[in-house]
Amino acid sequence: MSTALQPKPRMIGPKVRICIVASKYNEQFTDALVDNAIQELAELAPQGRVDIIRVPGAFEIPVMVAAILERDP
Repeated sequence: MSTALQPKPRMIGPKVRICIVASKYNEQFTDALVDNAIQELAELAPQGRVDIIRVPGAFEIPVMVAAILERDP
């Protein structure tokens, strides 16, 4: 397995909207992951909008993602 990091993608357009769905379970870990993701997204899409939705556990994540995709075309 290679330990080399993948190159970062090019900048994303300014009107991008990103939604992060994270579990409330094990918040000490998920909060760190969400914070890191937000920092990386701020570099890639500084003008983008990042929404964070918290769900109780891992089983609710795909349900919430499906609901978001159905709601926002």
